[in-house]
Amino acid sequence: MTHANVGQAVKVRLSDNSGSLGPWTFAVVTAHGREHPLYGLEVKCYLDPEGPHEQGNSPYVVRYTKASRFDHDTTGISEAVLARLGAVFFSLTTQSQAGDASVTKQYQAPDIQTVCLRQTKHGKFNELKGKQLAAILEHPDVLAAIKESFAGAESTALEDAKRMLAAACQELDQERAKNSELYGKLTALTTRHDALVQRYNLLEQRKSTAPALIESVVLKAAGEKRGFVLWNPASSMPPKVIYRSLEEAKRIQEHMASREAGQVFHIMPIGPGLKIVKPVAAQRIVL
Repeated sequence: MTHANVGQAVKVRLSDNSGSLGPWTFAVVTAHGREHPLYGLEVKCYLDPEGPHEQGNSPYVVRYTKASRFDHDTTGISEAVLARLGAVFFSLTTQSQAGDASVTKQYQAPDIQTVCLRQTKHGKFNELKGKQLAAILEHPDVLAAIKESFAGAESTALEDAKRMLAAACQELDQERAKNSELYGKLTALTTRHDALVQRYNLLEQRKSTAPALIESVVLKAAGEKRGFVLWNPASSMPPKVIYRSLEEAKRIQEHMASREAGQVFHIMPIGPGLKIVKPVAAQRIVL
């Protein structure tokens, strides 16, 4: 569906100025805009007064009916939200009608009751009423002069309006091309953002399901090639006995700890060592 009626409740997705996507919320369509060949009809939507708003807290957003941030499906909308949107739309419609009526009343031509004329600059005013005034205003020469004056003014105004309209159309086309390019970039960035979020969620899911590393697993993996030794920090003797399995090292560790009360014995995996070749040089060897 690519059309949205004025007064229809819809669902729109919010975003901030940087283009990041925000939450979904409900709104009511208040006006239509231009028809875009790719993104559908431009609609102006008034957001739910008690719902989330975009940055700047503007109650209005502009969306396209074929774009990803607009949805006709309002499944799950509550009666309270529908009531709020209906009240907002009724209030906006009432204000618009009242404004149109006030503008029409403001620019209605007044009824001419009396005209005062004088023959000289400092002479006495003569009032013209009723038939006298009608005779002057309805005289063929007066009507012809007025018509000619209005015709010239109308022609000039029409030419000016045409020039202004042509300039506005050119500027609008430029803005449309610019907005289309920016919207294309925004769509590409949104797609990349969604893909990154999906990859991040997948990594988090794999991370949560991965088995936790315990001490025994780490020690066994570290010493499975070279073996293990027991180290007592309080002893001046270096460790000499190599245990080929972690189980054997644990057994001897418990035995030594029970025999030497108060002493601490650490199981250490054997790593690469250094062999002295010359008094001033050392060579790394791998056992």
